[in-house]
Amino acid sequence: MTLEKENRRIQFLAKKWQDGTITEQEKTEFNDWYNSFDDSHLEDFAEETPDMLGERLFTNIQIRENISFTKKIRMVSFFRLAAAASVLLFSLAGAYWLLHNDPDQPTVKNVQKDRLPGTNKAVLMLANGSKISLDDAVKGELAKQSGITITKAGDGQIIYTVADHVLTGAKPGYNTIETPRGGQIKVNLPDGTKVWLNAASFIKFPTNFSGSERNVTLEGEAYFEVAHNANKPFNVYATGIAVHVLGTHFNINAYKDEDTIKTTLMKGSVRLTAGHASALLKPGQQGGIIGNGSGFNLSAVDTSLVMAWKNDLFKFNNTDLHTLMRQISRWYNIDVVYQSGVPNDVFFGNISRQTNLSKVLKILELGGVHFKIEDKKLIVMP
Repeated sequence: MTLEKENRRIQFLAKKWQDGTITEQEKTEFNDWYNSFDDSHLEDFAEETPDMLGERLFTNIQIRENISFTKKIRMVSFFRLAAAASVLLFSLAGAYWLLHNDPDQPTVKNVQKDRLPGTNKAVLMLANGSKISLDDAVKGELAKQSGITITKAGDGQIIYTVADHVLTGAKPGYNTIETPRGGQIKVNLPDGTKVWLNAASFIKFPTNFSGSERNVTLEGEAYFEVAHNANKPFNVYATGIAVHVLGTHFNINAYKDEDTIKTTLMKGSVRLTAGHASALLKPGQQGGIIGNGSGFNLSAVDTSLVMAWKNDLFKFNNTDLHTLMRQISRWYNIDVVYQSGVPNDVFFGNISRQTNLSKVLKILELGGVHFKIEDKKLIVMP
């Protein structure tokens, strides 16, 4: 059997395993194929549990070709397969590469310095102008201001606790929390609303919501679980649009380097406004403002793709290279530069956000692009 036919056969068996339609005989065939490889080169992962390996090795790697507008586009997809006794982690078309190449000789060219994934870090600016580095701060009480106690929990989240007398109408100050590239944070706002801030994001909010509305300002990306209060609507203002809610779960992507601001609703109901334009979102829908600001494009989306960052994943589904690399740039705090001739191909797959950059790039190189790391610069090559 040729290598091409063998790859197709293994891909076919892997898909059947994923779908739950594989027979015992086919399982044996697949396991025989997997066990035929020398796994001595997997020693880098010897101390990791199967679950950790699942995040580190991205499980299954498959390369397939698709013709679109006469252009050949390489796609990389990853998915998890479970063996009868344990989780088997392997690659399909990329299996030979992963198992037989020297791990001390990465394919990513001229790797001078690897980049670690992002962590929980941000800067809190209080109403009086003082700043607190949240990644350096130990857990416990961080500050008090006008009846507001700010604490850092053991898991890194920032919690605002409002004293009863503040709820009666004390004039609020404003706090801001900003995450750098390579940072993220979870915040419990004074009204109990939970906010997850992605990398390179900024949120401004009052120390107490004493008025008739709860208003916050956002740049970047955040996921909100808004505390319900029918008498006090919650509004997010993000670069020209407003999201109006009473109590719901939604994600806003409002990075300035993205094509449009996108709001995705998970639960409840939200109304989007921008100038004279308005649109009502239903769960599972995403609204993006039309370029000239005349209205919103509404579409049904796979919310797992939108929420992947919050679930510590990069998740790609027909994602073009430039969009993918913007995510990489924010999370690994690295500038991306493209050489001429790099095609804007599309990718499919899941990769843990807790993976070092060099390993992510090795996987992406299976899709036909190449990379070089020079200090804080990631060069993309054809």
